[in-house]
Amino acid sequence: MASAPFGYTNKITEDGKYKFIEPKEPEASIIRYFFNEIAKGIEASETIRRQLSEKGVKILSNQAFHVAIRNPVYCGKIFIKKYRDEEAHYVKSLHAPLISETLFNKVQLILEGNKRKNRKYIKFSSADVFPLRGFLICPKCGKKFNCQRFKGKSESILLLSL
Repeated sequence: MASAPFGYTNKITEDGKYKFIEPKEPEASIIRYFFNEIAKGIEASETIRRQLSEKGVKILSNQAFHVAIRNPVYCGKIFIKKYRDEEAHYVKSLHAPLISETLFNKVQLILEGNKRKNRKYIKFSSADVFPLRGFLICPKCGKKFNCQRFKGKSESILLLSL
């Protein structure tokens, strides 16, 4: 058995015959939090990850996080690769799932971009400098204003665009 996914720990039965994974706290709660926040569809997954990271919570790196939230192990499924005549498929696992299958599927739809209407995107680096970025709307055309900062040799330039 390889290393357990984030939120789980490897265990062996008392007789030493079988290996399994078991939820590990507080990492399991962090995974549940990620899935519930992403399912709301309000903020981007990377924004949620960074907010927890800034609070000092031990979490995954950017790449490992995106791999983890696509891992069906968290909803109690295991992927079986194609072998000889059998097709690749998912099977229900014996370990305790951290989230429901419906929540997992909802998050996958959001990550694929099928539910982007509800998500807001605000860059972290400019959110503090331009707090109204993405919220100001042009009264003539209805598009959102965008604001950027350019640093030259001697001065900063602010650019407001549609």
